[in-house]
Parts: sequence; structure tokens; C-alpha cells
Amino acid sequence: MYDEKVREEISSADIILPSLDAASEDIFHYINRPHSDIKLNTIIDGLKALRDTYKGKIWLEVMMIKDINDDLEELEKFKKIINVLNVDKVQLNTVTRPPVDNSIKSMTQDELERICRYFGNNCEIVCSFKKAVTEREGKEDSAETILSMINRRSLTLDDILSVTGLSLDETKNILKLMEKQGKIKSFYFADNIYYMPNIQ
Repeated sequence: MYDEKVREEISSADIILPSLDAASEDIFHYINRPHSDIKLNTIIDGLKALRDTYKGKIWLEVMMIKDINDDLEELEKFKKIINVLNVDKVQLNTVTRPPVDNSIKSMTQDELERICRYFGNNCEIVCSFKKAVTEREGKEDSAETILSMINRRSLTLDDILSVTGLSLDETKNILKLMEKQGKIKSFYFADNIYYMPNIQ
């Protein structure tokens, strides 16, 4: 978002979904291992510039990692950044797939709920702690599960597959049907197709 051309290209989108997983420089480098020229402040300044000019909604995803970016000092820094950015919604997430680095640990639902309350009323948890959907639950229950997930946060096909455990073909058919019924709609962002609720 620090690139003005990128901000111009996405200015017509209804919703923008940037991510932030650190509020201090050392943790930013520990988690992301970016190029030495990329600094956290540059990213935050880019998000500020986006908020100043962009008229749509900004939903900021914050990826929480246990024992790395969840202590009180880091949470206080996160909260200050969130307030400065004036985002419309904060979406808390945590590790849901086996990480490459074994030191990366996921948060529990209770831990995320406490952080959510600390961040304020515009914060919500977007990862699912429910068990995967089984074939016995049927297509109707599967569709309701997917719709519930999408109502909480815009998702890609891979996001839905990783949580539900449904087959690729079945998931595509459910998404196609829900789009036809007008329950959801898809949009293209950062080389991915996302699904979001079709708010009338």
C-alpha cells in the first residue's frame, strides 16, 4: 500500500483487505523476514495514505501468533496503529495450517476473544475453531457453514477448502449455487478470487 500506483489501481474496490501481523519493527522482521529495504513504518504510512484517499471500506486482518505478537506491549502498539488507521473493521486471525516454522503457534479461541474485546467493538474473529464438515452433514449444512464463514470475512476458495474439508468440486458447486441465488458475490484482489456476502 506504500506504492501510490497500487493505491490508485485498487481505489475503485468496495472493500480492501490489508494484513498486519506486527506492530513493532523487530517482530515484523521476525515473522515476515522481508527484504532489508522494507520497513514496518513504510507499510503503516502506506495504509495511512490509503485511508486518507480511499472512500470504500478497509477491513484490516491482524494475524496473531502465540508468544510472538500477543503480549500486552505489542497489543498496545497494535491498538494505537488501528486507531490511527481508522479502519472500518479489524479481523483477528491465527495460524490454522501446519506452519513451516515449528515455533509458530496458534492462539486459542479464548485468547483471541480477549484480544478482540481489547481492540474494541469493530473487531471480530474470522478463523474457525469448529471441526471440519463431514460428508454426512449434507450439502445444505455445508452451504450454511460456508455462508456463515463468508459473512464473517471474505475468503478465497483455498481458505474455504482448508477449513471445511470439503472436496474441490463440491465446494465450487456450492459457491456457484450461492452466487446464482444472490447470497454471495466474488471479486478479484491481489491475484486471488475472493467471496463475500452480497449485501443488498
